[in-house]
Amino acid sequence: KQLDAVADECRKIILTAFSKAEMGMLLKKLGKELDEDLTKDLQSFLEKFSQGYPWLLKIICFHVMVARQSGIPQSDIPGILLGIEELFKQEVQYLSDTERATLHQIAKSIPGRLSALLEIFDPKAVQKLIHQGLIHRFDNIVDISWSIFRNYLNTGDLPFHDHYLLDTAVGQVVHGLKILNAAEGILDVSEFKTQTSLSELAFYDLAKDMDLLGLVRFAQGKILLRLNMPDANQKMEALLRHHLRNRLPKNRLVSEILKVLKDNHRLKMVDISRRLESLSPFIKMTRLAWLKHARILAEWLDASDLALLNKKDKTLIYFDPATDIRERDLFLPTRRGGKTPRIQYAPVEIIAIRLVHALQEDGRVNWTGFHKNTIFRVLATLEDLGFILRKAPLIKVLPRAKAFVENPNNRPFLFAEGALQLASFSVFVKILKSKQTKGGTLLELGRELQEKLGENWKESTSETIAKIMLDWARHTNLAPGVFAKIRKGPIKGWKKKEDSQLSLF
Repeated sequence: KQLDAVADECRKIILTAFSKAEMGMLLKKLGKELDEDLTKDLQSFLEKFSQGYPWLLKIICFHVMVARQSGIPQSDIPGILLGIEELFKQEVQYLSDTERATLHQIAKSIPGRLSALLEIFDPKAVQKLIHQGLIHRFDNIVDISWSIFRNYLNTGDLPFHDHYLLDTAVGQVVHGLKILNAAEGILDVSEFKTQTSLSELAFYDLAKDMDLLGLVRFAQGKILLRLNMPDANQKMEALLRHHLRNRLPKNRLVSEILKVLKDNHRLKMVDISRRLESLSPFIKMTRLAWLKHARILAEWLDASDLALLNKKDKTLIYFDPATDIRERDLFLPTRRGGKTPRIQYAPVEIIAIRLVHALQEDGRVNWTGFHKNTIFRVLATLEDLGFILRKAPLIKVLPRAKAFVENPNNRPFLFAEGALQLASFSVFVKILKSKQTKGGTLLELGRELQEKLGENWKESTSETIAKIMLDWARHTNLAPGVFAKIRKGPIKGWKKKEDSQLSLF
């Protein structure tokens, strides 16, 4: 009778905006039914864990009463209730196969008339489901007790998975994942709580968020890791980032914030907090509490590469994963000096290809085989060519780079088109043309280039730059006459031959 009374109380309360005060009143009624006051920790847990959903609070209250009648102390109850989906499963765990099958069939066909259902389904099973409170009867009409439960029976989906606020910082979740990974993916909830070294409420926030993010599941007092995590920290973070990029946008709060961010490009924390408050009318909090949730959400969006968080000015910045690459492992230095080619063609082509492939895959660039200085020079060169834009920590891949990668036969032309916009390279090509018949050494080419550009390079620097530019000219089919191919030894008979190379200009 006590269980039915509490269940009836929760089931009859239908709220469009379930405030903390109203939850408090209901929890007081629960305490009266238990004939004891709820501890502060248990009451706080029930308020936070129900997230303002009357149907979820009803289920939790029911299981609190079952636990207390079984002699379980109030302090141990939250650990039993951590898995939200487990609560739904417990609703049907004591049904027979016939009763469970009948419940699923009714969920697909109701609301309907009791007389009709009794003709279609096992009458005893229907009456048992009514007695258990899993379906209810109004006159001659029968329906599942809560529409949310009907949806779960029919689809397996839990609607709160698309509308929840995260309470836990990214670092705490990562720490929790490392603890579970070290324990081979399974721990008693009590042991996991001990290893996290968190307070009672902070731990339950962590457990709830890990569950809602699809990182863990709870069953029979244990916490189980759902992701197949590697041992290497860098790979673990990459796997988590990939999981979050797919998971978080399914949350309606997140998708709404991302939509507003895309339209405005930048959002202050106060803008995010106001938006969250308007999207969550059933939750009543202070302005400071909403700001805290805004900061936590911004950190999660930053960690999952769905947005960029500028911690200095507390601003969330939009970036487009279709064109922008978030570079976490490299500090992109500011460009210094003039736009003079400083690296051979081959690494520029390779990294251009890898950048485009990163956009097509998981957003992570494969830098394997390249030293940091080489990478910096390549990125500066790609920016000079009009292939990318750099604004730390983002690399925006421009259409010219995509065309370069996707059209191998057109690469010489596209590279030349960008290279000839550089004054230094354009001058060098003119020097090559003037010497296309009898040629010249790299040192001679470098000296003349230095003179025409008014630079004060060392001879070794001039020679190196000439070598790099000649490599560019050959790969772009801009090297004329004797410079078109690599030659060994002196050029013979050049005085008797006329150069038939067409003018480049």
